Amino acid sequence: YADDNGAPGALLAYVSRIDIPPFVEDWYIFSGFSLLIAAGEWYWLAINTGGNYVWTFYDTVSGVNSRRTADAADRPPPDDPFGPGTDYTDREYSIYATYEPTGAPPPEVSVIPSSADLQVDQSETFTANITEGTPPYTVAWIDKATGNIIGEDTTLTLSFPSAGTYIILARVTDASGITVDSPDVIITVVSTHKLTINSAPIEGVSFTIEEVS
Repeated sequence: YADDNGAPGALLAYVSRIDIPPFVEDWYIFSGFSLLIAAGEWYWLAINTGGNYVWTFYDTVSGVNSRRTADAADRPPPDDPFGPGTDYTDREYSIYATYEPTGAPPPEVSVIPSSADLQVDQSETFTANITEGTPPYTVAWIDKATGNIIGEDTTLTLSFPSAGTYIILARVTDASGITVDSPDVIITVVSTHKLTINSAPIEGVSFTIEEVS
């Protein structure tokens, strides 16, 4: 069922994933019901088991609703089944589940290391760690300050000529065209100061050396 705010509650049945090839419609068996599920984006699927044998899906990406009976006859789109104005009268008898009709979840990317503390001219190699999605992947390393691409491999080696804070990220696109960004990678670069004393102070005169960044 779902509560009054549309949040899914205890499920009568739950299927986390059904793989459907893109642009294909076919019949699938779900909890004893034959359902026509159209391939597309991510959907919330609500099934009314109150005797009407009607199901609906809501595209959470585009906001498109569709409703059909068991014979696949189109009906006018209902309201969002998880929001106000839903036309379901038997909410407690409805089944809610998440489906992924495209067959693969979007890619996920993280960067190793996720941050770095460096000295001027010291180098560090960063690696884009990619999971899920559909390979092959393309990688673009982005300098957040300029928006420029600074690398296009799964690894990136950087060094910096001056102190400061730098932010980069890895942008990944999989074979299905889905693009995701990694969390920001914050790189802190500090100066290294070298002091050389070429002569001794005058006898009887003392001095103090203080490093100022």
